[in-house]
Order: sequence, then C-alpha cells, then structure tokens
Amino acid sequence: MEQPQSGYHPISLPQDQWNPEPLPGYWTGSGKAIWAAIIAIGFGTFLLSIVVIELAKLDLSGIPLWRYIFVIVPASTLAALIVGAVLLLCRLKAGKIVLLSASGLMILQIVIANFRTTDSVAVRVVILILFCLPVLISAALTASTSVRTWLAKP
Repeated sequence: MEQPQSGYHPISLPQDQWNPEPLPGYWTGSGKAIWAAIIAIGFGTFLLSIVVIELAKLDLSGIPLWRYIFVIVPASTLAALIVGAVLLLCRLKAGKIVLLSASGLMILQIVIANFRTTDSVAVRVVILILFCLPVLISAALTASTSVRTWLAKP
C-alpha cells in the first residue's frame, strides 16, 4: 500500500483529492482580531454610556474648569478604544496601535481610580477584575502574532 506524500491522509478521501494546504482565501488570526474588536467596542460603549449618563445627572455650572479633566480623559480614552477597535476591523495597523495604547491607558486609569476610592479591599479587587479583565483580554488578543499576520496579508 502506498503511503501519503505529505501529512496525515484521511481514509475517506482519495490520494489525488487530499490537499493539506489551506485554501487561498483563508486568513489566520481574523477570529482573534474580530473578538478583540467586539470586546473593545462592547466594553468601551458600555463604559462611555455610563460616563455620559453620570455626566448628564451632574450640575456642571459650579465646577471649576480644571475638574473637567476627570471626565474628559476617561471619555477620550474610551472613544480611542472604540475607534481603535473599528480600525482593527477595517484591517488597519493603526487600529492595533490605537487599541493597544488605549487599553494601556484604560488599565492605568482604572488602577488609579481604584486607589482613590475608600471601599474595602475586597470591593477594590472585584472592581479591578471586572473592569480590567475585558481590556486585558482585548489587548492580549490584539497583541497576538496571528493578528499581526492577518493585518499584513493583502
């Protein structure tokens, strides 16, 4: 009996139909990139809506101008997270860069805001896990090498 020339030969296919090479239109890494973008868009939209709702509740007439930075910086970071995810879905390398840098800034802001609270340690840990985990997952998926190869393919 003749042995197959390359790789494992499934019994159900004849030798002349067996092709271990991937199909020409197959893109590796697209699943990770799409999931990273979906997680970033979902989490960014969720937190941005919370920021907008809380901002709408406040009376901003008596607040000094320098205190607006506590609203503008997180909102702009969330907007950058969403824009980076959309650019990643458009297969632009700038999307990966924007998404990774916005993820880093978002994690830094969550950690700083968490240390400013007066809650117990258990509440702080839960807040860190709930808010940092989606950002970390999205950043890890975006930083994978398969996403880089997916972005590099024409």
